[in-house]
Amino acid sequence: MKKRILVIDDEPSFTRVLKLYLERSGDYEVTEENRGERALETARRFKPDLIFLDVMMPDIDGGEVAAEIIADSKLKHIPIVFITAALAKHEQGTISGFPFISKPVTAEQVIHCVQEHLGPLPTKPFVSTPKGASEAGNPTPGWVIPTPPKLEPRSAPFRQGLKAYGIPVLVLLLVLGGGTFLYKLYSQTKQAQQETFMALQKTQEELLALKSSANEAFLRQQSKINDQTKQLAEKDASLQRMQAMEDLLERTLVRIGETKTTTTNSTGVYGSLLKDFAPAVVKVYCLSDSYSDHVQKGSGILFRAASHNPKLPLYYVQTSLHVVNTTDGSLSQCRIALYPDPSDSETYLLFKSKGHKSFADDIDMAIIEPEPATTHSQAGSRNDLITHARQETESPLCDSVSIGDSLAILGYPGIGGETLSVTEGIVSGYELDGRSRYIKTSAKTDRGNSGGIAIQISGCIVGIPTFSRRGRVESMGRILDLSHLRTEVVKFLTLK
Repeated sequence: MKKRILVIDDEPSFTRVLKLYLERSGDYEVTEENRGERALETARRFKPDLIFLDVMMPDIDGGEVAAEIIADSKLKHIPIVFITAALAKHEQGTISGFPFISKPVTAEQVIHCVQEHLGPLPTKPFVSTPKGASEAGNPTPGWVIPTPPKLEPRSAPFRQGLKAYGIPVLVLLLVLGGGTFLYKLYSQTKQAQQETFMALQKTQEELLALKSSANEAFLRQQSKINDQTKQLAEKDASLQRMQAMEDLLERTLVRIGETKTTTTNSTGVYGSLLKDFAPAVVKVYCLSDSYSDHVQKGSGILFRAASHNPKLPLYYVQTSLHVVNTTDGSLSQCRIALYPDPSDSETYLLFKSKGHKSFADDIDMAIIEPEPATTHSQAGSRNDLITHARQETESPLCDSVSIGDSLAILGYPGIGGETLSVTEGIVSGYELDGRSRYIKTSAKTDRGNSGGIAIQISGCIVGIPTFSRRGRVESMGRILDLSHLRTEVVKFLTLK
């Protein structure tokens, strides 16, 4: 009986290749699932013997999918192997107690993993089909050398004389001119033949040079035409991608108007303070690359700079770098939704942003400058920025944070968020990752409120909640410590 393997990844090309590779042996039945939110339903229906599960998916995190599967009494026994691009090949261990394979996945890794969880390899070997080789074209015919014309030797009159007058004339000539005349006649004939041959050889060389020059000119012209055609195609494709990205962002923004927001109420001592912060907390939607329809979602807070800085906009949104950073290095394109009154879900102000500023690639903090989305019916204005931006001087960084201190996180959880929410917790520890320090807390942090704000009861800012996984730091329940950055890192760096 064939073993069943379920592959869950948001990249159809990856799941298709893995399915074909595994089923080629004839001992496995493989099912693909490219939507994380449908993974549990597919697992219940397919009843696999092994599950390969992607960690970072746009609709739901792989950790949440794994939690749903092991919570099901009929599925909890199924082994799960994470597949992730966030870890290097040399890193080993587990993610939340599950083994993992780092992308790009190799055939050896797949074979070893299948053997480890489902027993010995099948008797039929795994094979791959070699690529076909292209045929060489027919050679170009060679150049034909013209045949030299036949020359009439200058001795023709001599032969005619012999024929007409016979032996007496020959005797007379020999007597009068002797051997000198015959030698001169032979030399003139030989020289004429050599001159004719050299003229033909020169003509042949000129023709070959003309042909080579014509071929080179043709190839140069053809190359120029090909380059121009390629440039036009690239420009057209670029315009189409830009239009597709604009359309995608506009379609994504339709969902903003359909979301429900409620007034933020806290059961603790943060009530009035949170209402004071709430209007400056925004939703952030950014394209993850320039060629797909993936949208990265998170939160941020709108600030007004305390003093003029040529590298810092007067009004800016502070968020996490992983929310705005693109996977292919293209210019980031984002949309920002600001709710002046969190209890009114119909009224929001829309801004757009192209590009971002950051301190360094290993510091998960970014700054984007909002500008009115003039093509949208609910576009915000500069006056709206003046009204709703939070003054930097009103939000100082906390001088110190100790284990056991209480804090609150503001953002839009639920992968982009349906409502502005508050999550309260306590500081449980610290963790260093490169040049950054993360504060561990019991307050849950997910992809939606990543990039939001974490504050203490005094109103000082603790840091930026982050869902991103960097190095050994787990994504859930981590806050980027801004006070540590200010004292240990940022004073040596400038925005880029």
